[in-house]
Amino acid sequence: LKPVLWLQDMHLCSCFRSSAVAPDETYDTSGRDVVSVESEDSSDRPGHFLRGISCLYFADGFIKEVISAGHDRNASVREVEADVIRKKGESILCPRDARPGTSYVDAVSGPDAAKSEFMLSYSWGYGVGSIADTLTDFLGSDEHKYVWICCLCINQHRVKEAQAAGHVVPFGIFRKAFSQRVEGVSHILAMMSPWQHPLYIQRVWCVFEFSHAIMENKELSVLMPPDEKDAFRSALFASGRGLRELFEGLSKLRIQDAQASVPHDKEHIMQTIDKAAEDFNKSPKVAALNQSVKEKLQTWFIATAAAWLEKKISSGDSVEWSIYNSVAEMLMEAVADFERAENILKVGMKQHGCDGPVAAISIRLLGRMSIRKGDYSRAEQHYTHAMALLDACNESMSVQYAQLFIDKFVATGDTVLLNRAKQLFEDLNETSCEDYARLLKHMGTVHLGEGDLMQAMKFYALSRSHYEKGQLRQSPGFADLMVNMGRLEVTLEDNWKALEAFEEARRIYQAIGVTTSPGYADLLLNMGHLQAEKLERPDTALTSFREACDVYDAVGASGLAVAQAYSKLGQMLNKAGTPEKAAEAYGRAKKEYEACGEVDGPEYEEAREFSFQGKFPAVKFTPERKFMPPLSGDIGRTKASDIPDIPIRGTIRGTVASLPRSHAR
Repeated sequence: LKPVLWLQDMHLCSCFRSSAVAPDETYDTSGRDVVSVESEDSSDRPGHFLRGISCLYFADGFIKEVISAGHDRNASVREVEADVIRKKGESILCPRDARPGTSYVDAVSGPDAAKSEFMLSYSWGYGVGSIADTLTDFLGSDEHKYVWICCLCINQHRVKEAQAAGHVVPFGIFRKAFSQRVEGVSHILAMMSPWQHPLYIQRVWCVFEFSHAIMENKELSVLMPPDEKDAFRSALFASGRGLRELFEGLSKLRIQDAQASVPHDKEHIMQTIDKAAEDFNKSPKVAALNQSVKEKLQTWFIATAAAWLEKKISSGDSVEWSIYNSVAEMLMEAVADFERAENILKVGMKQHGCDGPVAAISIRLLGRMSIRKGDYSRAEQHYTHAMALLDACNESMSVQYAQLFIDKFVATGDTVLLNRAKQLFEDLNETSCEDYARLLKHMGTVHLGEGDLMQAMKFYALSRSHYEKGQLRQSPGFADLMVNMGRLEVTLEDNWKALEAFEEARRIYQAIGVTTSPGYADLLLNMGHLQAEKLERPDTALTSFREACDVYDAVGASGLAVAQAYSKLGQMLNKAGTPEKAAEAYGRAKKEYEACGEVDGPEYEEAREFSFQGKFPAVKFTPERKFMPPLSGDIGRTKASDIPDIPIRGTIRGTVASLPRSHAR
C-alpha cells in the first residue's frame, strides 16, 4: 500500500507540528489529491472534522483518566499524550480509514462528543488541569458546549506513524486544514498563561491563528486560568502595575520572533504573510499583523481590568485611589475610551475626596483627556486646579509639580513654564524621572518653531540620549521624538532622513500596539505632508492622510491638526480625480477649522471654497505648513550637568511659530 498520511498539527496548539489537523481528509504521498471522507449529514458522528469534546467531559472524565494514569492533574499535554490521549483509541477502528487506532474524540461516545462550536487556541506546554479550569470558568458545566482541541481531535496514532516513516505533510495542506477549522467554528478561545509573559504569544502558529481569526471576523475571547486571573487581578489592585507589566510583555510580540517546533512551518507562515519581503523586520504586512494581534489583546485586557474595577465599585468594595488612576490612564492612552476613563476618575474622586497629591493625579489625567479632545482651555483649568491642590499640601517642590509645569505648557504654549520645570527638576536632583526626556523634547520643539535649528538639534539629541539610557526606545515618547527629529530634517531639507525618522516612529508605534491614538495620527499627517510636498508620492500621501483621518475619528479628536488632515485629504482626492469625495473631505475640514476658530488662513478659504460637489481646479496647498507632533512624557535618565543652560524666552499661545498644537500628552 502507498503510505497515506493524516494531516497533523497545524495551528492553535503551536508547540508541536506533530498533532494537528484535518481529520476529515487524507493526503496520499503518492501525489494524488486530498480526498474528503465526510458527508454533510454526519456532523455529530465520529469522524467529522469538527467533532469536539464537551467541556464537562474534559473537566471530569478526561482529568480522571489523567490521574488514573499516574499523572499529576496539571501535567502538560505533551506528558499525557502517549498513555492517556493515544491510549484511549488504540484498539478502536478509526472511522476515517477503518484502521486500528483512532483519535481520542472518536473514542468518546454519547453526548460527550459532537460538532464543535468553539476552538481552543493554546499551547501543548499548558497543564491539562489548567486547560480544564479555564474552559469551565468560561463555558460553565453545560455538557452541550463542545470544543475542538487539537490534541484530542487529531488522530495521534497516524501522527506517530507519519513521524516514524519520515513523512512531511506539505505546508499548503496544513494551511488549508487550519483555515477550515477557524472558518468552521463560530468562536475562538485563546488561552493566555502565565499572564505576565504568555507562552501563547511566543508560538508562531498561535499568533498566526489569532490573526487569522481576526481577519475572518470570528468571535474571539481571550481566556486566563482562574489562578492566573486572580494573580492578574491582585497585581492590578495591589499596585496598579498589572496592566503595565502585561503591556511590557505584549510589546515584545513579533511573529517573526516567535517559535515553531518545525522550522519550515515558520518560514512558510512568514512567506504566507508577505511573499515579497526581503526582511520581515521591515515588512509592512508583518508589522500590520503584529499590530492587529497586540491591539486586540491590549483592548481585551484593559476592558477586563475596567470591568473588574467597575464590579468592585458597584459592590461597594474599597479600592485604592491609585487603581482608579491606573485603569483610567490605560483606557485613555491605549484604547482612547475617554468616556469610560472619565467616569472612573470621577467615581474615584467622589469616593476618596478631591484633596491631596492623588487627587491632583486624577485631575491631571482629566487635563490630558481634554488635550486629546482638543480642549486646551479646559485642560489649562484642570492643570491649574491640580497645582493648587499640591500647593495646599506643601507639595510644590515635587516631581509631580514639575510635570504639571510641562502639561500646562502644552495647554498654553507659555515657554516660561518649561524653564520652571527644568529648574525644579534640577533643584530636586530628579533629572532621571519620568518626564525629563519629555521636557527636553519640548524645548527642542520650541527652538525648532523659533527657527533656531542648532539648539533644536542639541535638545533633541539630549532627549534621545535620555530615552536610550532609560531603555525606552520602544515607547510612545521616543516615537514622538523621532517625529520631531523628522520635522527638523524636513526643515533642513534632508527629506530622506526625515522619512527614515518617520518610518522609525511608525515601527515603534506599531511594535507597541499604540496606533489608535492621536500621536499616531499626527505621525501619519507628518508623513503625508512629506510624501505629497517633498517626495512627490501622491498615492502614498493619500493613504497616509486617509489613515490619519480614520485614526483621528476613531479617538474622537478635534482641532487644527484634524482640520489640516481633512484639508490635505481633500486636496489629494481632488488630484486623484474624485471630486465628490474631495468635497466631502473639504467639508469636514471646514467644520473643524470653524470649530477651533482658525478661519483667517488660506487653508480655511480653500476648504470653504471647495466644500461642495463639483469640478475642482488643480489646486496646490497654499503655504507649506509644518505639523506639531504629539508631546508625551516617558522616563529618561541623565544628569542635570549634561544639559546646557539655554534659556527659552517668550510665550507661544496656540502655536509654536506656525506650528499648530497637537493632541499632546
